[in-house]
Amino acid sequence: AERAGSPGTADAPPDAEVPEPPERLGFVARYVGSSEFLSQHADLEKLNICAHQCAMRNADEYVVEAILTYEKLPLLITDLLATELWRTHAFPHLLPSLASNRNVLRTYFTLYHECTLVSLLHTLFYHRRAVEALDQLSVELVDYCARRMASLAVPEDRNDAVRRQRRPLSGDARQEHLLGRTAAEELEEHRLETQYRSAVGSVAIARYLCEHFEALPLAAQARILETHDWLVMLVPLVEEPPWTRRAESSASGWQKLTDNDWKDVPRSDLLRVTRCEAQCWIALFHLTCNNVCREQYGLNTFRKEQLLRLRKFLNEVVIDQLPVLADVMRYMDELTILNVPESTSSQSSCFLMQQVAVLRESLMKNVNWEKVAQSQFHHLFSPVTDAHDADLRRISDVFTAEGIEDVYGDPSPGGPDPLSRPVDKVVLSLRNGQGATLQELILVRAEGSDTEVDTEHGKFRRWKMEREGGEDVPTELSPGIAAVVARVCYGGPAPFQVEKTRAVELPPVPAKDEAKPEAKRFRKKVWVTLGGVEEKIVLQIQIHWQADEHRKMSSMLRQVFLSQPISPGVTST
Repeated sequence: AERAGSPGTADAPPDAEVPEPPERLGFVARYVGSSEFLSQHADLEKLNICAHQCAMRNADEYVVEAILTYEKLPLLITDLLATELWRTHAFPHLLPSLASNRNVLRTYFTLYHECTLVSLLHTLFYHRRAVEALDQLSVELVDYCARRMASLAVPEDRNDAVRRQRRPLSGDARQEHLLGRTAAEELEEHRLETQYRSAVGSVAIARYLCEHFEALPLAAQARILETHDWLVMLVPLVEEPPWTRRAESSASGWQKLTDNDWKDVPRSDLLRVTRCEAQCWIALFHLTCNNVCREQYGLNTFRKEQLLRLRKFLNEVVIDQLPVLADVMRYMDELTILNVPESTSSQSSCFLMQQVAVLRESLMKNVNWEKVAQSQFHHLFSPVTDAHDADLRRISDVFTAEGIEDVYGDPSPGGPDPLSRPVDKVVLSLRNGQGATLQELILVRAEGSDTEVDTEHGKFRRWKMEREGGEDVPTELSPGIAAVVARVCYGGPAPFQVEKTRAVELPPVPAKDEAKPEAKRFRKKVWVTLGGVEEKIVLQIQIHWQADEHRKMSSMLRQVFLSQPISPGVTST
């Protein structure tokens, strides 16, 4: 997607005129968070899904070809750096104002844009010609990957993003946190989530830069080996992997990050190498076994000690899964008996020239981030709310039938229909009138509960939902619920999520006992439906009222059903 000449603004009420941020505040202030930005986010999300699907099916990767042919790689790198700068410098100043405005979704998609770009670049740099096309921008990307990997290596006690992932709240503690968190805390959690996801994705990009090391300019090579020392930087990611965590809910006690989701790992598979772990090992393989890297990398006692810390992780089980690591183990054995100098400074030239990351410097030059935040809130984030934001509706169209068909075209023979793929889970959020989350449930399909239902719109498969972990759904509801938000998480080779929102107008619960006429007319069951036939997903929620021993009424979330259409030739499992 190509950016237009001037930035847009969020749609406002018909009579309101929203001016654009002042030109003097710079590119980040004018672009990040604007209507143009969110429109490009929707386009890039489509390209990202399509690029991953083509790679999975070994099909013609026309997205990669188009980006390289039309020289759009510099735009993607500029976009990535601008979003990162906004997250690190402007967002902290914006947070108090955004929390009071409750413009959560626009902020979330602005933050998530960085993850989308990282995912797309990961697919691009599998190809050597994409790395060659970077040219001098490779220095910018190497620096970006170094910053993101360094954020993963920071010790957990000083790293909120990693600690939140590795030590999540569960059970009553999580419920209490969700009920008590403020709007500012919710936005901060979004920031930490996207910060972690983009950092994990940057490791995959770093792996491909190491794999195509010889295609990089000398300045980028020097950045990898000397300035940032990626070899030493990867050591803590192997020793304390940020994609592995202890989990009380898991039978084995462990979970690993797989396909952007934390999954239980059986005891028999604890040594199975995941994709995240493999990226680190393969990057280490290329940096230690590539002759060009060996010639340029100046070993000293510190670097030798750091690298030898990895020797204990190279066992037969790991090498059987990644045979190339046999060469890394051989390198470690050689390193053990190798005499290296205390310091390589004497071997270095007294006159050293390094290329500066010009693009990032230009984006940051003379920028007052506090003024950027004030301007953006006034011009981009405050004019509209999530419920009336047309830009958000355009993004949601990415995952509708029309949007997905535009991306995929005709599905390949025997290939899955993206909208009929099995649902992995549903995150159900119950919110009050101010948009604050009062309760949150994670629901999965109950095993053996699926039935086929004939409707006037064709056949549907219907599942009864249960809470993650096999618990029953019935849950007493907090008072003041005004909306139900369901985040439907689809599985498959290219996972994605769709969010559905429905306002709920529940009748007031009578305080009188059931023997009174008012209570007899009171409805004991209310059904709330999210989605629809055209959207190819229907979620039905039953809210039930019951009386306790004192005949005091309370509301319960009783049952949840999920239905998906059964398309010809598609089997939902």
